[in-house]
Amino acid sequence: DLVLLLDSFDAEATVVLDLLLPKLGSGASLIAPQIARRPALRACLERHCAADGPFQTLRLPIDGGLEWLVKR
Repeated sequence: DLVLLLDSFDAEATVVLDLLLPKLGSGASLIAPQIARRPALRACLERHCAADGPFQTLRLPIDGGLEWLVKR
């Protein structure tokens, strides 16, 4: 599974992600561009990427930040 979040919606994305992320299978990826400019989305992803959470994350400091999550 691959989910790409466009930068046009932020508040709506957090609601959708809370429903979608638990349903993704192992190895699923989520890519969120410009994460540094999207505080609500960043907070949502950080909840799912806690040390004991189901996702691992890589944040790249390009063009406002690019977040790449992979489900364990």
